[in-house]
Amino acid sequence: MKKKRFLLTLMTAALLIASCGPAQTPADAEASNTATIQETTDVSVKDDDSAASTANNATVEDVASTEAPAEVKNDITENNLKEYPPKITLSGNHDDHFIATELCYYEGEKFFLLIAKGADLPGDLADNVALIIDKLEEKVGLPYKTEHALFGFDNSTVDYGYNPWEGFDFGKKVPIFIKIDDEGAGYISCGDSSFATIYLNSLISMDVWNSVPKYRDNPDWREDYVDYYDFAHELTHVLTLRHAVLPKIIREGCADYYAWQVINSLADVSPDLQRSREEMNNYFSYQVKDDVTASTAEQIYRNDYQDLSHAARGDEYTLGRMICSFLAETYGDSFMLDYVNAIRDAGYRFEDLAFNIELFNLQQSHLDELTDIFKDVFGENVFKDFAAYYQKQQ
Repeated sequence: MKKKRFLLTLMTAALLIASCGPAQTPADAEASNTATIQETTDVSVKDDDSAASTANNATVEDVASTEAPAEVKNDITENNLKEYPPKITLSGNHDDHFIATELCYYEGEKFFLLIAKGADLPGDLADNVALIIDKLEEKVGLPYKTEHALFGFDNSTVDYGYNPWEGFDFGKKVPIFIKIDDEGAGYISCGDSSFATIYLNSLISMDVWNSVPKYRDNPDWREDYVDYYDFAHELTHVLTLRHAVLPKIIREGCADYYAWQVINSLADVSPDLQRSREEMNNYFSYQVKDDVTASTAEQIYRNDYQDLSHAARGDEYTLGRMICSFLAETYGDSFMLDYVNAIRDAGYRFEDLAFNIELFNLQQSHLDELTDIFKDVFGENVFKDFAAYYQKQQ
């Protein structure tokens, strides 16, 4: 089938199709270790020299006030060099902790951690993130580094009242915000083609935790491990959306599918990755509200859960993950790469498309075309075959 090429003027904003973890009720959000896409303001944390001396086996690198980081891309005058947060290192030891008493950043080979004041990071967090990124590239078959993607963010994205990273060149590396929900509002992690934002209660320092009554009165809300599923899920969004426009079912489904694949393969690396795998087994569902049959599966895919009034929130994650599992078992591990390449060939490429607020959700004509591409790649009977696979899982 010949595909109609759909092009829009590329917008200067780099926020292409932000994707998040499943939404929660207020009660669920308060009890969750993730938090909404809204940004928080900077957290006030009282410096504790004695605590820092025992906890910060990771160190802040000496950055002289007269020197800008090597990544600064613009000419910076001596007067504003102090605006750049300091660069840190992490020990690599799981039992060590770095407590951020100010905004700071960590630079890895393929990513930056942009760390909020009040964060508490285990010493092996950066190493584990690096492993997740490498494993995702291997599993999906796509690189994070592209020549066409837009990178960076503006004051509306970095809500500290100003943008502390203005003029900072991230190159082709993935910026990962480690944010702090100091309101107990239930903010959730999210990811798009430009960057990922991670909210985890386990990354909130005890000083901040005890300063928020809602947290202080509910100590069991603070998990005793880092849930790397959040990192893997959101970083899958960053990876896939840098290459193609995806329907919601596949966008969220592949993020869950590859998060499981990556965490499962890395579980023996660290105690927290092991716990993340154990908790994922409890998290995943295998049933959606809709009756998925040979006669309904294709239309469910075409509708793409754009109207959630008829479905339980989160069904797109469950059904999409099961579709990805089915595709991997039936067509091989390259299924995602094959679909992405076909989508790009049809004109739904990152570098060709940018969505304004009216097009935040794909229009039905686009969903129909993406569904037809899906059938071209995997066969005319793919939805009937998937319906049979789904029924066997019930």
